[in-house]
Amino acid sequence: MEFQPSGRKGCYLNVGHQHLWVREDHFVFGEPERPLGSSVFVAFEGDSQDFSRQMARAAGLAADAAARRRLAHGEGTDALRDISSPLPSRLRRAADRA
Repeated sequence: MEFQPSGRKGCYLNVGHQHLWVREDHFVFGEPERPLGSSVFVAFEGDSQDFSRQMARAAGLAADAAARRRLAHGEGTDALRDISSPLPSRLRRAADRA
């Protein structure tokens, strides 16, 4: 999860993942998404209560995205085998649907 700052007060919400047991020589933000929308910026415009409501919504969407990713990822040996393949099964399924 990244509550990405900007030059103004507020943030974007970015969700991605990096498997710590898959060696990379750079930072990876795998399968990125913006649950609020691709260009939605949660701005602080002086109203603390409104900003708190917007950020609570953003945090809830971030938690939902994390839960979806955990379910899609799976567990144990099958999950490790899947992420080590050139095209993980969840991506193969998405490609097959397209």
